[in-house]
Amino acid sequence: MPARRTPAFSVVSSVLSTMLMILASSSGSMAEQAPPAPQFPGVLPKPKDYRENGPPRLLVRTGGVIRIQIFGEHAPLVSGRQELIEALQALGARATASDEGARVRVGINSEWPGGTAHLPKPGGERAEAYALAVTTAEDGKTTVAVRSTDAIGAYYGIRTLIQLLDRAPEGVTVRQAEVRDWPTFTLRMFKGQCWYYRDNLMFVRWAPQFKWNTFGVCYTDCPNWRNPPEPYRVMVDNACKTAVSRGTMQIMQLGNPYMLKDKAIRATSDSDVETLAAFFELSLANGSNALMLCLDDFAFLPDEDRSKFENLAGANASIVKRFAGRIWSKHPGTRILLCPPPYWLTANKSKGYEWAHEYLRDLCANIPPEISIVWTGRQVTTVCQETADIEAYQALIGPDRPLFLWDNTLKMPPGWSNVFRMNAYLEACDHLATSAWPKMAECVHGEAGINTYGPAEIYKVPLMTAADYLWSPEAYDPQDSLRRALYWFDANHEVGPLVYHWVNKLHQSLFDKRLEFLKSPTEAGLKEINESTARYRVEFDRIASMTSNKVLVETLRPYLRRHTEATAILSTVLDAWSMDSTDKPATSAKLTQAKEAFGQLAKALQKGDQAGQQHGLVRQELEERTLQAIDALIANVAQSPGN
Repeated sequence: MPARRTPAFSVVSSVLSTMLMILASSSGSMAEQAPPAPQFPGVLPKPKDYRENGPPRLLVRTGGVIRIQIFGEHAPLVSGRQELIEALQALGARATASDEGARVRVGINSEWPGGTAHLPKPGGERAEAYALAVTTAEDGKTTVAVRSTDAIGAYYGIRTLIQLLDRAPEGVTVRQAEVRDWPTFTLRMFKGQCWYYRDNLMFVRWAPQFKWNTFGVCYTDCPNWRNPPEPYRVMVDNACKTAVSRGTMQIMQLGNPYMLKDKAIRATSDSDVETLAAFFELSLANGSNALMLCLDDFAFLPDEDRSKFENLAGANASIVKRFAGRIWSKHPGTRILLCPPPYWLTANKSKGYEWAHEYLRDLCANIPPEISIVWTGRQVTTVCQETADIEAYQALIGPDRPLFLWDNTLKMPPGWSNVFRMNAYLEACDHLATSAWPKMAECVHGEAGINTYGPAEIYKVPLMTAADYLWSPEAYDPQDSLRRALYWFDANHEVGPLVYHWVNKLHQSLFDKRLEFLKSPTEAGLKEINESTARYRVEFDRIASMTSNKVLVETLRPYLRRHTEATAILSTVLDAWSMDSTDKPATSAKLTQAKEAFGQLAKALQKGDQAGQQHGLVRQELEERTLQAIDALIANVAQSPGN
């Protein structure tokens, strides 16, 4: 048993006292730790071809009006124009839609009128491509033109333009940019936060701003595909209506008919297949044109199917063929993505999975050829994709069947176990340039989905970097992407770096210090935690004062409570540990008291807010390890010599 202090020293200063000391200090430690004010890092996603022809130009003077013209009433153009008007107004300018005297013009190639500003066509006939040009006439007036191959490309051009705007004393400026741009991945999907219905709708509105085009409604949102509950139906309906009205995003439902074992699909039941197809009507009848059928992790061969089907592959092939027929009979052309149980390459080498390669060959030989197979790489989470592994998996499913990348790497950074971290996509890959990542789009026909794990508001940064990769993987740089994402994270460009510091540095440091303290509690260790917690609170208050994003503040607040409300309990732990080792009953009682207090705090953090919105829902990794550590201290007391 580690040595204990014999006389009990007075309890260290409270968090409040420590905070006052830090604030009164002239050392400037907070200023030294805080990141510097950011400079414009570039557009995100990074355009294919971007150049500037001089310093920013004045677009509209303070008090003036900027007029915006769109050619055609396509929903994405209308949405983009409104977002541009709102962005200009936020910068202090007046903006309006007008066909007369417009200084910003947006349109599609086929609808672009003659006699307007010259603008080169976007990248050939590529989908979602756009070109943007900022020009200044002899009279000194600056104009902007955005020209695209389709309506969504025009919207993306507007979103790029919004990032080129800035506030200046004389009015709103625009960078003198010329852009020709298009995406490499044409289907850019990420999975929504299961258990966060509010965030699902937020993402449908937010994600297109960074050029995502598909939002996946996770199957764990509704494991009971036979009878979807009303809140799920409403959520999908709202998401689809929002997506259709704005024209900038499509909804993809994910469904797993095996997740609930007692309600799992039976291949011998034709009505089960009908019920499964009806489940996807929630989105397909409301504007969606793609779905993902997930058999992963849960698929098994029910007893009643064994007499008819030789193996799981046969049963699944029968389900998929009938399911696809029903879907296509009502919704021709619907993209069907299928995630099989062995969705990673090395499954065949794992104990109990020797059947995996045979399953893939049998399944894919007996389902329609246009159905894509969802795949994660060599492992479930594959940090560095390699061409040889992709080719090996392609050989299993057949050379002509499309692969769909489902990537899990955003959960990879160290410390991710607490699910509260802002990181760049693929930053854990140590040889990105020589891996298969730069040319991944060629292997998966330009289609990919990104899995998500963290709280929504801070998770925007990882998602922004993932969008950056999918838009232009050939030139993707994780650290450059992270800088851009932190800059564009909030309307106040200083907030992103501050939140990054608060989350990745201060929170993670406190996470580690707390667990280290509980191994062997000391007065010095608690003092260090108290001081760090005080800095943590001060920086939280600074963030809250600088951002207008109240949801962000409420997302962070439980993580503030996680540490500020723990300090008094940790003091109780130190008090107990500092007691005379011969007073084992009193020591154990105090430690038990601390454990109960931590248990109550854990329950409060796990609930999120009481309205069911779950802002900042805290995963329990730290709390569980805290309780385990106190149990170890109690056991240590019981095993030590003494009364």
